[in-house]
Amino acid sequence: IISIGENHPAFLQEIELQVTPMENELAVAEKVILHHIKNAQDNRTNFIHWGSTAEAMEGIYITQQRIQSYIDQEQYLIAVQLAALCFRHAFEAMEYSDDSSGDIGSAVEDSIALINQVTSEEENSWTRLERADVFEIIRLEAMHPDLEGWPDWRLDLLDACVPLCVDDDIEQQFQALLQSLVKEGDSWSAQYTNKKIKELQLKILTLKHSDEAVEQFLQQNLQDDNIRERLILAAIQKQDYEKVLELTTDGLQHDAKHKGIVNKWRN
Repeated sequence: IISIGENHPAFLQEIELQVTPMENELAVAEKVILHHIKNAQDNRTNFIHWGSTAEAMEGIYITQQRIQSYIDQEQYLIAVQLAALCFRHAFEAMEYSDDSSGDIGSAVEDSIALINQVTSEEENSWTRLERADVFEIIRLEAMHPDLEGWPDWRLDLLDACVPLCVDDDIEQQFQALLQSLVKEGDSWSAQYTNKKIKELQLKILTLKHSDEAVEQFLQQNLQDDNIRERLILAAIQKQDYEKVLELTTDGLQHDAKHKGIVNKWRN
């Protein structure tokens, strides 16, 4: 093994990752991730060219396999920490690479998916302190200034916070955070972001609040066509066709300037 490692240092690092104690795993995983990224970079410009992106992500792929193993073992805290590490380095690599192949973007999205998988595990038995720690890990990644132009990834990360809102203190912090992200104006970007925020707020209500609170939220947000559609489908299921007619007629008036949405109400 030592002989092989002399010519292939990444091999020794990967072996080290397999046998390292959990308390040292973050440092060792980061070393493996950075080694593979550096090996894939152009020696002169540090740019990762198309064709080298899969090689650059190899350390992240290895670490993601470790994360899945920790999830299976119900070691959720280290799993979140490692997934956040993978997300951070994959996202940073986007800035100095040609990711036409989608390898780096996929590594980012897989890391987010792992974080969401961890927080949604029903077997999770975190203490309040552990839950608060996980919330802070996710919040720091999601609210990093570099994610300002990547609303989908930011909001997908924040989606992982919803199950943590079983804790009232975290819910209060998270609701305040979501409110701070609401955008003013009627631009496509503002509408898109605000719709996504409403979806997260609705998920929280559905998770831990009464049916009456959910219904009130839906009625207060009928300007969102997805919420209106949800209420229409619920009314159809209840065979409350008078309510269906009321919601669709109002929708035709409210969304008159948006042909695609109007067609939805006509159909």
